[in-house]
Amino acid sequence: MELSQALRRRRRNFVIILDDIWDGVSLQTVGIPEDGKGSKIVWTTRSRPVCHRMESDREIEVVGLTPEEAWSLFKEKVGGEDIISLEIKPIAEQVARECGGLPLALITVGCALRKEKQLPVWRNALHELKTSSTDQFKDMAKYVFQRLKFSYDRLSSDTIRACFLYCALYPEDSKILVDELIEYWMAEGLINEEGSIQTEKDKGHAYLKELKDACMIESVKDDDKYVRMHDLIRDLAINITKEQFMVKAGLRLKESPKEEEWVESLERVSLMGNLIEAFQGQPNCPQLSTLLLRHSYREPVIFSDTFFKHMHNLRVLDLSMNLMESLPESLSDLVNLHALILTGCCKLKCLPSLAKLHKLRQLKLGRSSLEELPHGLENLVKLRHLDISNRAGAGGWGSFPSGVLLKMPCLEILSMRCSRWRLSYRSNSNAEDNSTIGEIIISLKKLTKFSADFADVLAFNSFTNKACESKLLRNLDYFLYTLSYKYEGHNVKNASMEKVILPVTANTMEINGCNFIRLSDSFAIDDLRQLTHCQITECKEMKWIGKDGEIVFPSLETLQLVCLHRFEGMCKEKTHEETLKNLRKLHIYFLV
Repeated sequence: MELSQALRRRRRNFVIILDDIWDGVSLQTVGIPEDGKGSKIVWTTRSRPVCHRMESDREIEVVGLTPEEAWSLFKEKVGGEDIISLEIKPIAEQVARECGGLPLALITVGCALRKEKQLPVWRNALHELKTSSTDQFKDMAKYVFQRLKFSYDRLSSDTIRACFLYCALYPEDSKILVDELIEYWMAEGLINEEGSIQTEKDKGHAYLKELKDACMIESVKDDDKYVRMHDLIRDLAINITKEQFMVKAGLRLKESPKEEEWVESLERVSLMGNLIEAFQGQPNCPQLSTLLLRHSYREPVIFSDTFFKHMHNLRVLDLSMNLMESLPESLSDLVNLHALILTGCCKLKCLPSLAKLHKLRQLKLGRSSLEELPHGLENLVKLRHLDISNRAGAGGWGSFPSGVLLKMPCLEILSMRCSRWRLSYRSNSNAEDNSTIGEIIISLKKLTKFSADFADVLAFNSFTNKACESKLLRNLDYFLYTLSYKYEGHNVKNASMEKVILPVTANTMEINGCNFIRLSDSFAIDDLRQLTHCQITECKEMKWIGKDGEIVFPSLETLQLVCLHRFEGMCKEKTHEETLKNLRKLHIYFLV
């Protein structure tokens, strides 16, 4: 009341600053008059929802200092330019960069190194900052982490806090793929299984939004598929989890951590992005739930026979992009595993039996060189996501595993493009009831995402018609197919010369490497009317989209034409007025 009266007596405009707000504040209750025309009220907060609740007129995100500003502030705090010798300067610049443009960190670290002239001390400082240790910087925990941890403590639930801490498993400064991160959360049980995979992913995006709104996670500029973690925020997360996490990601290590480092209290371990060639011994980690060992490109990776023996609680195992040729039998005993990710293991020849992994929800074998599908797939009755696409190397996997798929009633995502199997019009020899492969796929009632190769147009049209009858296409929100013109050394001809029947639900089409002169030669004009996005790439004979005067693409919003070296235009004569009437984006690359 007194504040309100004092401001009214001034009869002049005023500026009031409210610092570090964490909850919505009633300006009237505080005593700030609402009729102060021309006056300004400014508040600072780390929570975007606070701005929304207080109905802010303008929101300004305070970003870190530029590299030049950060270096200037850091030099000032260490004692000036004269303190930093030519020998020390490159290391000092790296130390300043590790502070991520945060003034408080630059001041704290700079003061800790004030007037320091010994090169080993500077090297140690850089090492500790890179490994998220703060032994040399006692004030970091007191002044920096204490303030950042307040934001962490203010997160709405233990689940959101656990999701935040999980992000620290990625290497420093790395872009984190949002879909991949949320899939980890799902497999870890941080998102409860309720409904479909998409429902759970939507929940994950809601969690991620809260972390962004609290400024604990940053968006990547111009790319909403990724997020990133500020270096010091990541250091905070590692500091909080130092008893439960072992994070040595992106350090280019050549040797695995010693067996004594694999302590019983470990819950999550990340060694991604290293150059480790051998994982020896049998780590005793009964509480371990996540193990990320992906992205080691250097040499074939070897695992001891007993490496996974004491990891029975493991839920997430990511070994993708490694060069191992086989995995130990102890993998078969990971009975609590929910996600096994082996994408891009291009030298992997065989896997031990998966028969005991009854809880497995996600199995990714894309771009591997497996000579046969792993034994025990028919036991994975709870599997929701199966990726057997883009098989590397020559040869096939034998007959299509129709019996396996029929025992996966929970399957929602099936990726089998370039898997050496083609969906054929003929019946599948491995099916007990002589069903075609397409009919077996159609029987998967929960399927929402599907990719495959079809032998020819006849097989694809047959599948499309039956999928429409079964209402499968109404459930699919992603459907990618290819028609193989060359397969295992022989050509596949479209003997019927039928036109491709696009599903009635299709709104996106990508065409690559087809040998037609006009798009309308292979597709029905009426089917093209429904498309909103289309990309045509490397169709070397293509000259025109359609015949003269045809109505083509009236709904199209995005059109991409790539490497069409003989392309001349939409059609030879004047196009119909409805053609491309809704086009918003046109991308043309390398047409000549």
